[in-house]
Amino acid sequence: MIRVKAYSECKNLEEMLDRDNPRVMEYLESLSNEMIDRKIKGVELCDGRNPLKDLVYKGKIVSLPEWHIFLFYLKKENRNIAFAWVEKGGKALWIPSNVNGPNYGEHAYVLSYDVYTYSRVQPGEDVVIINYPHGDWIAWLIRVRESSK
Repeated sequence: MIRVKAYSECKNLEEMLDRDNPRVMEYLESLSNEMIDRKIKGVELCDGRNPLKDLVYKGKIVSLPEWHIFLFYLKKENRNIAFAWVEKGGKALWIPSNVNGPNYGEHAYVLSYDVYTYSRVQPGEDVVIINYPHGDWIAWLIRVRESSK
């Protein structure tokens, strides 16, 4: 696990996200297929939280090259969660609506757990945590990949 202490540059939200987004992206990109169906250790953020703790890695969803989408399963709540971001200059990624209702909160958050208010993951620097990525959304991602070939 990558460990970080609470550094002075993590005093406000913008500084926290500037520091933590690249760390989480690097960690997610380092996950191999051998980790599929295993609980991962995650990465500790500068505020001490670990948003990946206790998640079971289900794999990277390959769609458009600028979309980075990683699927996880949270056993204690019996639901899927996705972590996603879009590279600068890429096409925004549609976020599925919360089909299960408000049982587990909003449909998407950033690493600070502030609500992500856009309906699409915007190109740039933010990792977005997507609640309830259902099978229809995953099938849509694969159709997008196939149609872009």
